[in-house]
Amino acid sequence: MQRLTTGNTELDGILNGGVPTGSFVVVAGPPGSGKSILAHQIAFSNATAERPAHYYSTMSESQSKMKRHLQDFAFYDDARFGEAVRLIQLTEFAEEARQDGDALARINSEIITKTYQAKPSIVILDSSRALQAFGNDAQLRAATFDLASKMAHSGALLLFVGEYRPDDAHSAAEFAVADVIVELANDPAPTRDGRTIRVAKLRGSSFIAGQHPFVITNHGIQVHQRLESNAPSPTGAQTGRAAFTHDELNAMTGGGMPRGDVALLLGPTGTGKTTLALQWVHAGLVRGERALYVALEENPDELSEKADAFGLDFTGATDTGHLRIIHAPAGLTDPRRAGPQDPTGPPGPPAPCCRGGRHQQPPAYPPPSATLAGLPVRADRAPARRRGHIAVHLRTPRTRDGTAGCRRPVQLRQQRHTAALHGTRCRTRTCPVGAQDAPQQPRQGAAPVRDR
Repeated sequence: MQRLTTGNTELDGILNGGVPTGSFVVVAGPPGSGKSILAHQIAFSNATAERPAHYYSTMSESQSKMKRHLQDFAFYDDARFGEAVRLIQLTEFAEEARQDGDALARINSEIITKTYQAKPSIVILDSSRALQAFGNDAQLRAATFDLASKMAHSGALLLFVGEYRPDDAHSAAEFAVADVIVELANDPAPTRDGRTIRVAKLRGSSFIAGQHPFVITNHGIQVHQRLESNAPSPTGAQTGRAAFTHDELNAMTGGGMPRGDVALLLGPTGTGKTTLALQWVHAGLVRGERALYVALEENPDELSEKADAFGLDFTGATDTGHLRIIHAPAGLTDPRRAGPQDPTGPPGPPAPCCRGGRHQQPPAYPPPSATLAGLPVRADRAPARRRGHIAVHLRTPRTRDGTAGCRRPVQLRQQRHTAALHGTRCRTRTCPVGAQDAPQQPRQGAAPVRDR
């Protein structure tokens, strides 16, 4: 089966290689979702002087105005516009056909005649919803069936672009006869609109189902497949542990984090979460391993400066490709895509402080509530600290009388399938709690932390 590219390799992958030639495609979505941009991107990616693209516009938009809207896109080629990609206005012709009485039949005849004469590779009708003004539902349905059947023999790709609603898929004739249905959505958010694309139908071929995020850049529609849709094949269970640079923390975790497991590092602001994570990454780089660091706040330069302050050199690892730092700022997150939060959880036992007080109970942490670069995080399941393998909690507590307790204790809350040393230890060298296990004194009614 021959296919036409969409101008984006990720979208081609979702369509199992592209759009089949000679098929009837419906691109549906609300205004502003990127339908026309995708249509132009497909046209310029495939049209040639021998096999042009006919772009039928039902709006009173001049060729110069359309050129102004397209000239900033990388796929646009001014030398090919007008020859390889031909804009054809249907507005005046349709109004004349309306006065004759059978506008839809005249429109179909015009499109089919030009198709068999010029032999275009792509025929685009934007917006196809405007055809509803030239006939009733029965006439529109008959005209759609007639156009789709006759265009199928020409070998040209017929592409309808329209502002269809979700319920139109159950009643509109276009969806009944379409070979390919592509749905675009634009979910507004305070910091960033969440654009998604979904292939609802691809006749005679497999495709990657579900919603995939995309952005509109100067390169046009740039789709990002969901992470789970292109996950690599399983390579077998990983063995061994990824050790920290701290002997005490390695002893608490049984030699470091088990490879292949999920770890959750908890703690309020200023407790050293980022510092501990950077040290752990550096320990792996020293062993010759590769690391990926995704930061939602600091950019790569800020993280490198912070690492340099602690004597951790990331420059060499970044240059060789062993370390990759990705910055996903807050504007790329959408907290509304998260699942239900569970602010409750089994409270951990209070641990004695080296100054005689008691550490406060750690606050309850909800599950992740963001999407990374538009990619939805599976936060609809149980909180990670309940289902995860390891949970390490960093705190900076105070005693009951208001005086400062251990300045930086670390507590291993949970480690699955491992005999680990649970409890709280201080990360300051002067604290005697760090030398041995802190005695556990659960408060009344509190459930003790157990090894899972």
